[in-house]
Amino acid sequence: REGRAWLEAALAADRGADPVVRARARNGLANLTWTQGDLVAGAAYQEEALPLFRAAGDRRGAAWALNDLANITSERGDHAGAIAMYEESLALSREMGAEWEIACALHNLGIAANQAGDQDRAAALFDDVLVRWVDLGDEVARARSLDAAAHVARRRGDLDRALALAAQVRSLHARADFA
Repeated sequence: REGRAWLEAALAADRGADPVVRARARNGLANLTWTQGDLVAGAAYQEEALPLFRAAGDRRGAAWALNDLANITSERGDHAGAIAMYEESLALSREMGAEWEIACALHNLGIAANQAGDQDRAAALFDDVLVRWVDLGDEVARARSLDAAAHVARRRGDLDRALALAAQVRSLHARADFA
């Protein structure tokens, strides 16, 4: 709550700060408010951040704002809207060759596809992102994607695959220092 109050005060006192700084502040405030469960404010701040990133030519910032806005949109139940935003975030990330951001967008797109009932697409997205996490060496993100892929496999009725993926998650957790 304190971070939210400070950012809101800083934005209210904004006296012509650099547009990217203002966009990052709004993006951070959007994520804080979303984490607090205030989806309306989170979406509003993210919708303010996105055009500022775009106007400044900050494609990485725009990709993250789209991704974060899609998270909120998905949580509000608009999976089709979230998918469109994740796809735009993914396209920007691919244009930049930003591998970690590509992987994040693929992971989130897989979750949204699963929530929208398209388990075949979700499975294909997770197959792609799991290889990327290995290449990037991010075992925490890999564990999250393995867990999400296990849920997709279960929804598809492939219980053997779901169990195999869950076993990989357990293995990663057992040898790594994360929860």
